[in-house]
Formats: sequence, C-alpha cells, structure tokens
Amino acid sequence: MPTGGCAQDAMRQLSKGAAVADPGIAETLQVNTYAQMERDSRVVRAVAEWSRCMKAQRFDYPSPKAAAADQRWQTAKPGKPEIAVATADVACKTQTRVAGTMLAVETAYQQRSMAKVSTQLAAVKKLLDTQIANAKLVTSTGTAR
Repeated sequence: MPTGGCAQDAMRQLSKGAAVADPGIAETLQVNTYAQMERDSRVVRAVAEWSRCMKAQRFDYPSPKAAAADQRWQTAKPGKPEIAVATADVACKTQTRVAGTMLAVETAYQQRSMAKVSTQLAAVKKLLDTQIANAKLVTSTGTAR
C-alpha cells in the first residue's frame, strides 16, 4: 500500500508537476462576496421593499431567503399556503427588482475581488489544468508524467 493510502497516491499522481495553489479560493470569494452583497445598502433597501410588498399581501417575511427557508414548506408536495406565498414572492420580486439588484451588486463585488486575487486564481487554473492532463495520462497509461 502506498504511503498515505491509495487516495493520497492518486492525488500525488494527479498533482505531479503542478504549481502549489489553493483551489478553495473560489469558494472563499463566493462566500465573502455574497455576505458583502447582503450587507450592501442597495440590497438592504430592495429586500426591505420586498418585505413590505409581502406584508401588503399578508405574508410576514424579512427576506426572500427567509420565505424560502420556512419550515412549513419542507413537505413532499406543495399545499395552497405554500403556493400562495410563492406566487406573492414572485410578484414582489418582480415589482421590487430585488433579484436583479442582488445579482448586479454581487457581480460587482465578485469582479473587484477576483481582480485583487487574479494571480492566485491563475495559479488554481494551472493546477487544475495540470491535474486534468495528468488524469488523462493516468487513465490512458496508468501513470502520470
């Protein structure tokens, strides 16, 4: 048995010749930019407008995320109350443009964040490209370069 087991040996073969990089950087960026987007005043305002719209239709949710996470909707088949909330949700999202606001704001944060770490992202791309090339070699010859 190889040192570290078969899984460790496979990673060694796939990563042979690859630069050191943090593949988790993309997920970190996504988590961070989503959090920034949620705190952004434009999104906070749009979500508040959405919430007021929902209240006008007799549904009390602070955000679209809260409406979607309502435990009453954890059923196999949607009932009339869930359909009524979903219908109001879509109408309020359309009226307030909350989804478009969230998308535009998060995209701007993502672009700025990616520009700041472009070197690290390029290194991750090189790592993944090397791993893919090595995987092709391993599957065709049984060994990496």
